[in-house]
Amino acid sequence: MNSEPNISPAVSAAVSPAKNSGEILYLDCAASAPVFSELLNPGPEWVDKFCANPSARHRLGLESAELLSRERCRAAELLGCRPEQVSFCSGATEANNLALYNRLLPQLLSAKSRHDLSGSITAAHSELDHPSGIQPLRRLKPYGLQLQRIALSSTGELLLGRYLEKQLAVRSSANLLCLITTLDGESGRKQDLSALAAEIQNAQEHRRAAGLPPVYIHADISQHLAAEASVPQLARLGMLLQNSFDSIALSGQKIGAGRGCSILLQRNLPKWSLSQGGGQEAGQRAGTENLYSIRALVRALELQAAQYQAQLQRSAAFLELLAGYPQIRLQPTYRSQYPALFSPFIFSIAAPPLPAEVLQRLLSEHGYMVGTGSACSSKTAKDRAEKLLAQGYDRELLPSIMRISFGNGASHPGTEQLRGFLDCLHSLQQRYA
Repeated sequence: MNSEPNISPAVSAAVSPAKNSGEILYLDCAASAPVFSELLNPGPEWVDKFCANPSARHRLGLESAELLSRERCRAAELLGCRPEQVSFCSGATEANNLALYNRLLPQLLSAKSRHDLSGSITAAHSELDHPSGIQPLRRLKPYGLQLQRIALSSTGELLLGRYLEKQLAVRSSANLLCLITTLDGESGRKQDLSALAAEIQNAQEHRRAAGLPPVYIHADISQHLAAEASVPQLARLGMLLQNSFDSIALSGQKIGAGRGCSILLQRNLPKWSLSQGGGQEAGQRAGTENLYSIRALVRALELQAAQYQAQLQRSAAFLELLAGYPQIRLQPTYRSQYPALFSPFIFSIAAPPLPAEVLQRLLSEHGYMVGTGSACSSKTAKDRAEKLLAQGYDRELLPSIMRISFGNGASHPGTEQLRGFLDCLHSLQQRYA
C-alpha cells in the first residue's frame, strides 16, 4: 500500500470552505447524536396525546398517564428489567446526581447526627468518570465522605476487582460506593460488562462472609448504550441490574432520541430523594414527565437495535479507509490489535503536528464537524491528559488528538464522504505542517 494517499486537486488546494459542496458532515455523535428521522415528524395525534400533564385527573391527563405507563413497560421490556425499576429523568447528568446523592447523603447525615467521624463512608471513582458523577462526590466531602481512586491498567481496563479486594483486605470502610463508567466517551475504550459483573459478584460474596455490607455500584453506561445496542445486549442490562449493578444511568441524546430525557434504572428505589417538589417517578424526582421525549427515547432504543449491524459495517469501512493514511494516527496504538476493547463508533485520531483545536476549526470551515474531547466535560487539560495517558495514549500526540464518532444510520456518512474527510484532513496536515 502506498504511504501517500491519492489526494484530489480540489482538496489539495485547501482554500475553499465549500469543499464539502456546502454539506455538513457531522462526526461528533458521541457529544450528541442526530435525532432519528423517524422521530422528527410525529404527526398531530402525538401532539394531542402528549399535551396533558400525566398527573392531571381529567380525561387527557389520565390518557397521558396511561401512555407514560405503556412507555415505561416497553422500556423495561427492552432493557430486561421491571417497570417499577425504570425512572425517566431529564438527562444522564440528573440520573447520576440522583443515584449518588440519594444513596450517600442520608448515610452521611445519619453519621453526622451520631457524631460518627470515623470516615466509614467511602466512594470510589476512576479517571474515566464524567463530571456529573465526580462532582457530586466531591461536594459531599465536607459531609464526611472519603474519596478514593480506582486505578486503570496500561490498556485502560478498570481495575475494579483489584480495588474491591484491597478494600476487603484492609476493611477500611463498612459503607462503600463505587462509581463506574463503562465506556469512555473520548477514547471509546469499553469495559467488559460480563467481567465487571463477575468481579462485583465475587466481591459481594466475600463481603457477606466477612460480615460487611454490600458495595453499592452505580454505572454510567451513557456511551456504552450506543456501542452495544443489539436486542440481546440491551436486554442484558436487566440481568446486570439484578445481580451486579445497583443503579444504571443511560442517556437518550447519545442514541438519536434528542436531548431532554434519560433513564435511571434502580434495583431498589431509595426511601429518600434529594429532588423534591412534585413527587414524580414514584417520588424519585420533581418535574412533570416529558412524554414526547420519553416516547422518543423508547423508540430510539428500538431503532438503534434494528440498525446496529448496518452501523457496524459502516464503521469497519472507516477503519479500512484510515489504513491508507499512515500520517493520520489512530490512538491508542493497541486499538488495532484489540478492536473488541473499543466502541465501534468512536475513534481517536491525531494529525500531528497541528493542534487539535486548530484542525477542528479548519475542518469546520470545510464542512467537517469533529470533536476534541468531551463536549460536556469540565475536566481540565491536565485531567484530560492524565485520563488519556492512563489508557495508553502516546504523550507526544496528545495535543493533536481529535475524536471522530458516528451515530444512527441516517446520519452515518457513506464511504465517499469519509474518504473526502480523510483527504481534507491529510491535505491540511501537509499544508500547515
